[in-house]
Amino acid sequence: MFAPGATDLMSRRRRHVRALSRALLVAFLSSGLGAGCVGLAGCEWLAGIRDLPARTTEAAVEAAPPGVDAAPVDASTDVIQFLPDGGPLPVVLARRLALGSTHSCALRADGRVFCWGSGASGQLGTGAPPQRAEAHAVPGIANAVSIVAGSGHTCALDKDGKVSCWGRSDKGQLARQPGDVGTVVGVDMKGTVVTQIAAGAIHSCALLVGGKVRCWGDNGFGQLGDGSRDGGLGLVEPQLDSITAIFAGGFYTCALKTSGAMLCWGDNGFGQLGDRTRTVRPTPVTVRDLPEPPREVGLGQSTSCSVAATGGLACWGRNRSLGDMTTQGIVVPFPASPADFTSPTVVGDGGLPLLVAIAAGATHACGRTLADHAVCWGSNTRSQLAVETDGGPIAGFQNVTALQGAVKELAVGLSHSCALAPNDDVFCWGNNEVEQLGATASPPRAKPDTVKFVP
Repeated sequence: MFAPGATDLMSRRRRHVRALSRALLVAFLSSGLGAGCVGLAGCEWLAGIRDLPARTTEAAVEAAPPGVDAAPVDASTDVIQFLPDGGPLPVVLARRLALGSTHSCALRADGRVFCWGSGASGQLGTGAPPQRAEAHAVPGIANAVSIVAGSGHTCALDKDGKVSCWGRSDKGQLARQPGDVGTVVGVDMKGTVVTQIAAGAIHSCALLVGGKVRCWGDNGFGQLGDGSRDGGLGLVEPQLDSITAIFAGGFYTCALKTSGAMLCWGDNGFGQLGDRTRTVRPTPVTVRDLPEPPREVGLGQSTSCSVAATGGLACWGRNRSLGDMTTQGIVVPFPASPADFTSPTVVGDGGLPLLVAIAAGATHACGRTLADHAVCWGSNTRSQLAVETDGGPIAGFQNVTALQGAVKELAVGLSHSCALAPNDDVFCWGNNEVEQLGATASPPRAKPDTVKFVP
């Protein structure tokens, strides 16, 4: 439940949202650690048996219809607006950070994408070397409006509604023959304009003009949503319509409908689909017991979270950090809480402020508060909560006080986190074994460091 005194704050939050909507014409704000991973957040099994998700709060930028020019990404407003002859379309929050298992990417104000960290699978889009401590531009990407990252692949959506991807494709996550691709390749959407993209661990999805969804890549848990568990190189279209946003977790996918309902499908071993079961679902099922309609969604490896317009947070799924023998986990980070939740539970006791955005990962999550500050919780084994670690769990919510000033966007990876500042600087902290923080390989770093971008 929310902490005492939160009612007045929630009332102020409602007024704030209404005013913001009028000022910016916001019809819908949505995310992807991810991934990514909102986008959640990129992850992989520590044993290396299979991949886990990238940033999974993915993809929330509406692409312009053909022939309509889009305003460039403006770091001062954090929105993209398309202006067709008939009047302005709704403004949608831009997604500009994407973190994979061991790599990171950022979308700059000029529409270019820069990546750093591990490039072992080509996920940096720049070919050799296998890893970089500085952010380099991805050749062939010039007009991007949104980026997402899987465990070992990255995708971008451009202003014309076209999708390009690069990196690992052993399961068809680039919609082409298996094999790593270190350069940008286009995804053939058969002439259909894409409005949003999402990336799970080893699958990808796109939201089309008109509210349909197409997915491609691995389908071992039914995460493509067509009722089967067969993967392939072709694009699969689940039986969905009237969809307004899509998100991808480790081996599952979720979507929001115009009605406000949330549907999910795929892996459900920890209850991350929110249908009160642990049954794998190769076709969409409705999330049960949502306390409020979602405005933002963050999907991680096996944990799902939604933020309502009031700033309230609800989470469900796995509630235990990998390697921890406690129940101080990613859903409710306090002792004696249940290990897993098969339907949404309201999160708020213990000092969590009202949120406007959420990024969930494998074992930790971060949220952006109403005051544009960062707060993180879950596992801190690699200082991904921006706290010096002794290897033990940390209960409760941790304010990332080392970040000075406002935060525009947050993303989480397997064991690192990044934030975008209003001046377009990117700060990262946590695991830095393969330079995913944008710095020379080193032990974990609890203090956020600035990423250096190479022109």
